[in-house]
Amino acid sequence: MLDPAPGSRVLDACAAPGGKTAHLLESATLDLVALDIDAERTKRIQANLQRLGLTATVITADCTAAARWWDNRPFDAILADVPCSGSGVVRRHPDIKTLRRESDIRRFAHQQAAILDALWPLLKPGGKLLYATCSVFPEENAAQIDAFLVRHSAVECLLEEQLLPQDENDGFYYALLRKTV
Repeated sequence: MLDPAPGSRVLDACAAPGGKTAHLLESATLDLVALDIDAERTKRIQANLQRLGLTATVITADCTAAARWWDNRPFDAILADVPCSGSGVVRRHPDIKTLRRESDIRRFAHQQAAILDALWPLLKPGGKLLYATCSVFPEENAAQIDAFLVRHSAVECLLEEQLLPQDENDGFYYALLRKTV
């Protein structure tokens, strides 16, 4: 859905373990930055890219602290597959039902809003940001995007979809946003 043009500058903001990074690089020649906050998980990105013969700039950093890692060159596209409750993958990970608490949803929603707000200024006018979760909870999904649209005026929601868990797929949510100014 992000569909960056060849030569685009792309940020995969919560990139580990690197599957989506690799998919993006396999679909076009890109100037791609793969970022993750966890050093061990960043090593997995590097290992996966090396195994596949792909190249990206891999950085260990908090995506909400852009001043520490961003080179001030705006991105054409940003993928934000953000940390979430994982409620959409409970079929494959049933322990989520006992590990998650109601307060976790509020914590994730706060973190997701911070990520969206931190990444938005890094996007070029006309650029696209794909927000994704593996959650089924509105607080992490549609309500999160609705609140973002209230906080930011120069944004257009191009596409939004909530998939519920079924036998053939996990629960998933995504919203494709475009920066209009």
